[in-house]
Amino acid sequence: MSCGLLNLCEYETHKLVKIKSVRLGSLKWMSNGIILMFICMMLFWNKEYQAYDLVVSSVTTKVKGVAQAVLPGFGDVVWDVVDHSGPSQGKNSFFVVTNVISTKQQKQGRCAETPQGGRLCRSDKDCERGYWDQHSHGVQTGVCVRFDVTRKTCEVFAWCPVENRKHPPRPALLASAENFTVLIKNNIRFPAFNYIRRNILPEMTDTYLKMCVFNRRTDPYCPIFRLGDIVTAAKENFTEMAVEGGVIGLQINWDCDLNRLFHSCLPMYSFRRLDEKESNRTLYPGLNFRFARYYTENGSEHRTLYKAFGIRFDVMVFGKAGKFSIIQLVIYIGSTLSYYALTTVFLDWLIGTKCCSREARLYSDRKFESIQDRQECLLGVSFVDEDKVRVVRRSKKKSLQHVKPMSFHERKDDAAVFKAMICVLHTAEGAAMPAQNGASKPKPKAQAGTGRGWSAARVADGGEGHEGQVVARGEGQDVGEGREESHAADVGEGQEESPVLLEMQEDSPVLLEMQEQGGCPSWCQCGCCAPAGRREEQLCCRRGRGRCLSSSPLFPSLVLSRSTLETLLLYRSPLAELREEAHLRRGAYAQYISWRFGDAVPLDATPVIPSCCVSRIRAAFPSPEGQYSGLRLTCALCKSPAIGLPLQQSCLQRILASMAAGCWSGFLHCFFDYETPKTIVIYSKRVGAIFRLTQFLIIAYIIGYVVLVQKGYQENEAVISSVSTKVKGYTVTNSSAVGLRVWDVTEYVIPPQGADSFFVLTNIITTPGQTQQACPEVPSPSSLCQSDADCTEGYTDPHGNGIQTGLCVNYSDTVMTCQVLAWCPHEDDSFVPKPALLESAENFTVLVKNSVRYPRFRFSKRNILPHITSSYLKNCTYHSSAAPHCPIFRLGDMVREAGQDFRTMAEKGGIIGILIDWSCDLDWPEKYCTPHYTFVRMDNTNPSNNIAPGYNFRFAKYFNNGTETRTLIKGYGIRFDIIVFGTAGKFSPLMTVVNLGAALTFLSLVGAVCDWFLVTCTPRKAYYAQHKSCYLDSEGAVESLYNTPAQAGQCPHHQ
Repeated sequence: MSCGLLNLCEYETHKLVKIKSVRLGSLKWMSNGIILMFICMMLFWNKEYQAYDLVVSSVTTKVKGVAQAVLPGFGDVVWDVVDHSGPSQGKNSFFVVTNVISTKQQKQGRCAETPQGGRLCRSDKDCERGYWDQHSHGVQTGVCVRFDVTRKTCEVFAWCPVENRKHPPRPALLASAENFTVLIKNNIRFPAFNYIRRNILPEMTDTYLKMCVFNRRTDPYCPIFRLGDIVTAAKENFTEMAVEGGVIGLQINWDCDLNRLFHSCLPMYSFRRLDEKESNRTLYPGLNFRFARYYTENGSEHRTLYKAFGIRFDVMVFGKAGKFSIIQLVIYIGSTLSYYALTTVFLDWLIGTKCCSREARLYSDRKFESIQDRQECLLGVSFVDEDKVRVVRRSKKKSLQHVKPMSFHERKDDAAVFKAMICVLHTAEGAAMPAQNGASKPKPKAQAGTGRGWSAARVADGGEGHEGQVVARGEGQDVGEGREESHAADVGEGQEESPVLLEMQEDSPVLLEMQEQGGCPSWCQCGCCAPAGRREEQLCCRRGRGRCLSSSPLFPSLVLSRSTLETLLLYRSPLAELREEAHLRRGAYAQYISWRFGDAVPLDATPVIPSCCVSRIRAAFPSPEGQYSGLRLTCALCKSPAIGLPLQQSCLQRILASMAAGCWSGFLHCFFDYETPKTIVIYSKRVGAIFRLTQFLIIAYIIGYVVLVQKGYQENEAVISSVSTKVKGYTVTNSSAVGLRVWDVTEYVIPPQGADSFFVLTNIITTPGQTQQACPEVPSPSSLCQSDADCTEGYTDPHGNGIQTGLCVNYSDTVMTCQVLAWCPHEDDSFVPKPALLESAENFTVLVKNSVRYPRFRFSKRNILPHITSSYLKNCTYHSSAAPHCPIFRLGDMVREAGQDFRTMAEKGGIIGILIDWSCDLDWPEKYCTPHYTFVRMDNTNPSNNIAPGYNFRFAKYFNNGTETRTLIKGYGIRFDIIVFGTAGKFSPLMTVVNLGAALTFLSLVGAVCDWFLVTCTPRKAYYAQHKSCYLDSEGAVESLYNTPAQAGQCPHHQ
């Protein structure tokens, strides 16, 4: 089909087949109603008309409470918030000490290991110098010493005396902490909507906050919580949990509707325990850490070691806000509209079943219109000894008699047609037709035929003895009133059929000669057939041997009777001049087809008359020249409405007529009509291959990507996580800066606890003995001076060490700098020790305890999986293939997995990310939801753009012996950030409907691609385009595809 500017003003629409059936109409509206109800239910239940934004949150906490406890070795001790809240605070969490084990007056030295932490020995051979394990308190010296009167253990270099108590006190020393309260201030924001909210609601006053305490029933929005109530709401006992500690999750859910009509945005609080409380399921139950308070005594450094047990409260804020969005509403509606096509699919399937066999008789022919490639023709065959009509494919090798059928079609008995035919025969026998135009035997000129759907609609010139064309399945050519009503009921309003023109023109002298000789071909079963040279004409009236159909008494009366044929021809064309035998011969052909085939043959198949019957008809109505052209097959696109067929009323006309008559039955009948698009079936291997290939690609996309990869049938939720860590390891260093020193977890893990990260010290620069005083600044361009005038009192250099006093003093014999008030002497960090002092930290291990939860699915799990026991944890170390689920990691292994060298990284430090992926498919059993660990370096290592490489910070140890002093430590080390991520998916009917509906809309591309290919790229594009489209102008006239005018209301014939 050619393209031009005029094509821009064309509109293409589908042709509809309308079935008048209250039952099908009711099913149509019922199915549409069910789909609409489901779509609306999902729309309002899940608020799919809203655009959503996830919450952004900030949390601060303030704990209040004072407790008194008897601490062994200390006596009565009062614990206030500074003591029981631990040495530091974490982001979105707070820690409350509930139990303590203390070890006083520790100092660096040699002492016997405890039997619980080390093995018993008999001699020095049983002790290995430099050995330590996870349960040791120091590094073995290789000497076996006496621990008590009966036992000997290996000597260790450690902080002595070592901690010798393994189990915490019962009951907990600070069990009264359950009466402490915490104020949680939570600020949230939804950036997409520019909406800000606090959990301290606008109506809450200072007076209210001083009196309220959270209660789920009486005061569910108070931001002040009693610790005991939180633990109880998490279904735990505070007294028991306080002994060994644990982790409690305080969850704040902000599920907000920001529409004005339904505005609601309030926090919902929930509580649950996050850690593993069963001691046989984990190596270190509960939660504890160690910290120390240092002091000097007699010039040597001492410390008091505390092992603090307590409860960490992790505040988890999650939620989303929704607000009406016309875009989201359109997207949802658009993605679900495709489901209305299911109504047509369902009813089309239902009609083809036994449930609707009455409608199915006419549905197939009206629904499907076949476009046959001219090189491949379908033929209809009717044997007198078979009840069904065959449809076969034209063969160039076999006679038509022996071609295997493609399909069988039932004959339709029409009582009205039979009754009308009896009347015609009776009339023809009882009275002779009057002469017309002076002829004693009037002969039809043009249009002839009878029977349902078959007539002679177009006649050739008749010159040279050639036959005219017989049109197959012409409209409105039924005989009698009842036949017309039957045809009107079968053909929908405005429906056009594509007839197949059958030419019965015989011109073979050889056939006449063989007929006279009485030769009978091998394919003949009745003994009356004449030989035929063309394969498609080699057809007998019978499948098996027997009597010929032409010997039937009805055959001469119905097919060969001149009066009958003249009556039928004149019935359709009362003023026709019946002058030639060819008119009656063609009428006889059409009469036979109507008798033996009816409308049982599909529109794309050409019915073929048996050779024996053709011979009888030719003998009755011979050609004057004795020349017959034989069977000629051509195709026509469509035809005009038959003359005399009453036009079908439109739906609106029937409604108006029924209302005028005071009857609503017509309205109901029209309302419950079932309409379905008419389908054109094209028999073309090339187009069919493109059609199936496009279908396959789209279905592969839907199944492979949408269903299998993206799991579009699932609803997803991001993970909410809580992490706690415990590092183990000892090392000994001997340097000029710190001397001989043993390092335990209390000193190299800074701070002692972290929510989602931990830091391990690997290298240090120390500046001991610093005091507050005035001293010369370190030389720099801003600190060099010649006199006091070059120094400004109170000036602070961003790169300096203190505040200038305004004096210029000697830094050395040759250099003068401005004096500053600072911690003196100043730090000199120009030299970083190589190799790193604590490079042996690569052998340290860390236990990572991770609890995750998906609130929407009410699913929670820990990385210490159900099959893992404490015995397994004592011996396992993570390995990506050998032990992928072990939660104990060697630091050197993690750095190596991240593609780094631990000893190089230990010199200046860095950041390693421990990525824990919890991507779970909750449609499968819980055991398949397991963590997957990966490791990556997070800080910049690019040498061309690496300002301030590594990771370091400064901290100090303070001493007070009348004068406050400190040891400044610049610590280099590796920070391990634990990043927990992942989503869980679970089957959701809504997401299945939305995503599958959106994916199925791509199937509409199949028709678009094939239509484009059909009318653009195929060799017979003009032929296909003519069958596909009819052009109507605004006045109802039809134009051909090549702009040749045609009669209004009809389609142009294919020439």
